Amino acid sequence: MGSIKVRDLISISLLLIIALLIVQPVFADIPKSIPSSTDNISIAYRGAGGYFVGSTVVFDGRNSVGNVTVLKISGAGLPAEGVPLNDLNAQAGAGNMADVNSEGTWKFVWYTSTINGIEKLQTARYTITAMDLAKQENLVTTSVYIRKPEFSIVAQPDTLESGNYIQLTGNAENGVNTVRIDITDLSGKILQTFESEVSASGYFSNGFHANLPPGQYYVVITNPVLKKTSRATLTIIKPQPATQSPAPTLSEPVATITVPSVLVSPSVSTPAGSSALPTGSTGILAITSTPEGATVLIDGKVAGVTPVTLNAIAAGTHQVDIQAPDYQTNSLSVNVKAGETASLAPLLQKNTSPLPVYLLAIIGILLVACIVVVLLLTRRKNP
Repeated sequence: MGSIKVRDLISISLLLIIALLIVQPVFADIPKSIPSSTDNISIAYRGAGGYFVGSTVVFDGRNSVGNVTVLKISGAGLPAEGVPLNDLNAQAGAGNMADVNSEGTWKFVWYTSTINGIEKLQTARYTITAMDLAKQENLVTTSVYIRKPEFSIVAQPDTLESGNYIQLTGNAENGVNTVRIDITDLSGKILQTFESEVSASGYFSNGFHANLPPGQYYVVITNPVLKKTSRATLTIIKPQPATQSPAPTLSEPVATITVPSVLVSPSVSTPAGSSALPTGSTGILAITSTPEGATVLIDGKVAGVTPVTLNAIAAGTHQVDIQAPDYQTNSLSVNVKAGETASLAPLLQKNTSPLPVYLLAIIGILLVACIVVVLLLTRRKNP
């Protein structure tokens, strides 16, 4: 018999229905290239939405509008325009950036214990805004409740030259009158000890000259009544000479870019070989990368495209992120010294992203189609 029997048609139809049921939810996750509304960007967090200062908070979501999501925080004690989550002292309107992966999702880990300007965080509810870098009208918000712990301490600055003055501030609730402050090495050996009175509101403050050798230390506060401890990390560096060295001349041209309004460059880029020198407590940061043309972020803010030389960078430790399409983000910590030039030249690693889900779905459809064709040919030959 050359015709297909009714049971053959039923079998083929069932196979096709099963294939469509499997493939349909997969195609729903294919990234969209043209957004239709702000619903194409989302934000979520892990947990109940209440965190102590010092906690780690994970934000994530979807962004089918563009390749970069910008995050800002606003609320009690902060500008209404928002500031970067990692730098509460930054200019209003700036934000941190999170890359969007091939599946249209992004993720940002907020380490509240290491942010700049941590003393500005109060016991209050804060708004977190996520927006697309290129199309800032595509935005969404969520809120988290931040609470100062019963026992906390902040060192300002947390990185300084040996012999310089350091200010310690903190909170000690539950009505205690004094706290003990110990300066220890990383093994816990006590090197210096102070005592500080606590105000009726639970606030205390103490300052001293950090006459310690270069290295890392802990600032630990204790109180016998609370039976609790809290600590902050302190980094001591060598004193720097007062004289300035001339800026080196780079052989390669330096590119500059126009920074979007949502982000503010922390310095001014100048061509290599210029006569500009850092003044006061600033230095120069020269950055190249392989490949070239990567976006440079200083403390979460766009600063230029490699190769680039940045003048008037504030002396101290800065977080540098170097990003390029199809390459893994290279995150570095660099210590810029006043009157000197720091250089970075990272080799970016290619992304090893898996095969997109929608391609796997297409392959699955083709396999099902091949099976159907084989069944048809087999039944026609064997009526």
